This record gives sequence, structure tokens and C-alpha cells, in this order.
Amino acid sequence: MQENNNAACVSGTTAATKKFSRLDYSKSNAENQSAKENFQILPAKLRHDSNDKITKTIFNPKPAQVEKGKMKIAEKDAVTNISFNAGIRFSAFNKEVLNACTSQFVEGNDIISVNMIFRLMTGYKREPKSATIHQAIINSLNRLISVQFTIDASQLCTKLKYNNGKPYIYKGALLPAQIIDNAIIRGQSTTAIKIIRIPPLYEIASLKHKNENGGGQILTFPVDLLNVPKTRNSLEEIIIKNHTIRRILENNHQQMSNIITFDEILQSTGFTDLTKSKLQDTRQYTEMLLDYWQQKNIIADYKQKFRFKKYYGIEIYYH
Repeated sequence: MQENNNAACVSGTTAATKKFSRLDYSKSNAENQSAKENFQILPAKLRHDSNDKITKTIFNPKPAQVEKGKMKIAEKDAVTNISFNAGIRFSAFNKEVLNACTSQFVEGNDIISVNMIFRLMTGYKREPKSATIHQAIINSLNRLISVQFTIDASQLCTKLKYNNGKPYIYKGALLPAQIIDNAIIRGQSTTAIKIIRIPPLYEIASLKHKNENGGGQILTFPVDLLNVPKTRNSLEEIIIKNHTIRRILENNHQQMSNIITFDEILQSTGFTDLTKSKLQDTRQYTEMLLDYWQQKNIIADYKQKFRFKKYYGIEIYYH
């Protein structure tokens, strides 16, 4: 993992605060010696998702927090202060793109193509069939790279002895990276990014994870668990299966209900078109996911839950 430990947990690091430009690796002048370089890529087999309160709040904020561009996140008598461009909201799909990029970086890759991102979001080993998904990934990268944040977790670190009790202030994007135009990966020209340093949300969750012997702050799981047969890997399906696998895995670490409601799943997508047919599709797709994960021994079984004859959720049974 290409982590700059010196840049971690300090205010105003160069890597975190610089303006990220676009690099063009198709050029062949002396200034860009790596024009035709075929970047070496390591096979990424694991997902590494930050799953702490800070990550959850940033991607599921209250309207007032979005309007003001400020958040105060309380954890164990400590407060983390976050500021960002007022009015900016990140989608659930943006979150999955960030998780995929972070996982590729943790697995040893700092040059990451759109196809590599898609692979870690879906488990699917080919490029996205849908031009809509391809463009949605590129749009997410632009947003994650361009929106600037200040994350001050100094009180959290000093009070709870994270980061050896040293202050933590990060200034920069949630995805500190550069866009690369015409990168050559596995012999093909493609749009890619170069990650400059470890993404801050993973970095902060790692500090908590280390001090709390896990605690579900970071969830690590095989990418192949996302390669569920007979799925279309639409934008909505990608969000639902990533949300659901995290929801199942974090139950092993935290005191949470083992009942997952369809309202919760649909809210995770951010879609507002909650029609009867949408609910039916979500139920069928969720059961398809659980059948596959039961075969993979991630869960022991599941049971449909009804309230006043309404099928409202699923109860998960663990080994």
C-alpha cells in the first residue's frame, strides 16, 4: 500500500491540498517520459470499506448540514468538525466509487481505471456493458476529486488516543487523486486516476479500527461476493448489493438489529421513485443476493418478516 505516513494526520499537507490537474499520458515529449507506459496492475481481491460514523454521516447527511456545508459528528464525548462546499451532497453511488478506489489503493494500485473501479463495485470481471454506468463512474470521480473538505478530528484523536493522541486535520478532497487521460492499462488506452495519498475517510476509520481491535470501523470482504449471478449490475443494483453486504457484515461487530427492512434498503439508494413495482423488484433482488450469500456461507439462513400482512423486511440468521 502506497501510504504516506508522514502526510497522515497533519494540517495542510501538500498532497492533500494541491489543485488536482488532468495528466495526459498519451503525450510523447521529454516532459512526459511515461507517455506509452503500460501501467502494471495488481489483481485486487478484497474490498476495504470505511464504515465508521464519519463516513456514514458524510454520505447520508441531514438537509441542514448540506445547506450550511458544516457537520459536527459526536463520538464518545469527542466531536469531529467537517466543512465543505455548501449545498453539495454526495450520492450513494459516489460512496461506492470511493470505496472501490480506496480498495484498489489498499490492494496496491495507485493507477486505477474505470473498469477497475467497476470490478470492485460489482465483482464482475469485464468492463461495464452500460454506457450510463461508465459515465456515472466518471462523474463520481470528478465530484470526489473536486469538492474540497476540511476534516478536523483532533479532539477525537487526542481524547480517545487515536493516532497516538496526535491531532488530525485534513484539507483536501475525499479522493485525493488526479484524472489521467489516455492511460495505457493492459495494452488499452483508457480514462484512469492516480491516487496521491490514502483517502482520508479510510485513514480516519483505520485509526479507530486499530485502537478498537476492529469494531466494524473497516469492513474487509472478498470482491467475488459481489459477483452475484443473474444480476444486471444497474446503478441501483450496485448500490443495493453493496449496502446490503455491509449491513450483514457489520452485524458481526456491532449491536444492530438482524432485521433489514426494505425501506432502509430503498433509502440507501437515494431514489425517490418508491412505487409498488420498485418495492417488488427490491424484494426479489434482495432475496437473490441472500440466496447467493447463503451458498457462500456468509449467512446461515434468512426469513421473511411481515407486519399486518405486509412483507416489510428480512431477518438474517448467522452461523
